[in-house]
Amino acid sequence: MTRPTPRRAPSPAPSQARNFTLLWVWLGFLVFWMGVAGLNHFDPPVRIDPDQPSAPKVAPLAGFFTDDSHVLAADQGRRFNQLLAAFEEETSSQVAVMVYPHLPSGTVEDFTIRTAEQSRLGRKHVDNGAILFVFMDGRLARLEVGYGLEGALPDLAVQQILETALTPAFAQGRYVDGLAASLGAVMQAIRTESHKTRTPSAAAVAWRYLNAAVQQSRRVVWPALRQTNVGERIGLSFFASLLGIGLWSGLVNGARLTLLPLRGGWNLLRRRPLLSGVAAINGSPIVDSFKLLALVGVAVSGIVLLAGGGAFGGAGAMIHW
Repeated sequence: MTRPTPRRAPSPAPSQARNFTLLWVWLGFLVFWMGVAGLNHFDPPVRIDPDQPSAPKVAPLAGFFTDDSHVLAADQGRRFNQLLAAFEEETSSQVAVMVYPHLPSGTVEDFTIRTAEQSRLGRKHVDNGAILFVFMDGRLARLEVGYGLEGALPDLAVQQILETALTPAFAQGRYVDGLAASLGAVMQAIRTESHKTRTPSAAAVAWRYLNAAVQQSRRVVWPALRQTNVGERIGLSFFASLLGIGLWSGLVNGARLTLLPLRGGWNLLRRRPLLSGVAAINGSPIVDSFKLLALVGVAVSGIVLLAGGGAFGGAGAMIHW
């Protein structure tokens, strides 16, 4: 009597597999939003009041030296502006100063980096710009440094410049002396480093802009996600899950296509049919994934090309006086 051959359990239909995948994706989003809600409970996000009249607004700088607080005489501001303009002609690096009477809404770092990004100081692909921000009522100053000047002005050196040149003078009300000493130290550091600097490679430039895009996304996207309501979160989860499943399908089918020659060669060595054990390959998700990635790449490239100027990544330092 022959023993009956055990039958394998039928594989789930493709529609059932997609449903299970979608269920797991939604479960992941549920856990994610629960984590965001818990974080918002213990650490509420900063909500900026756009109607607060005293807080400065994010806007590109209009010149090398701007004093909205009017702590300097007009002729002193003009001399600083001429000094920084001459420095640009000498080195091609652009250094600017912005003096505000009040602190911004939200965090100082978010305000300064957003202002620096919109101002786009420095030459394109060289990123040799720096901006000194001063907030008088908060007795606070921060120097934002572009990617191309991070070698000349590392964070520790910037901290030392602000502590030794700006803080003592500002604490005594000698604002002109403090600005002159700080700018002198910054410009000397740039001059010293400029003799060693070479033109960055295309790979280095691409990495700078990629890093800048990641940092900007971290500063913009994450706070925006934390302030979404329930309806917005459901909509984001729905569209992101559909997009993610499509990309995952494209990745899986792309991996199968890439491994197809290896599997075929192994079958030939084992004297098996060429396509034995090869999973079915669907080309549509692969094509759709390439289209989506191409659109994202074109969008990012367009932003980089239209932006002009130098890029900032959050390097620098901040002090209280």
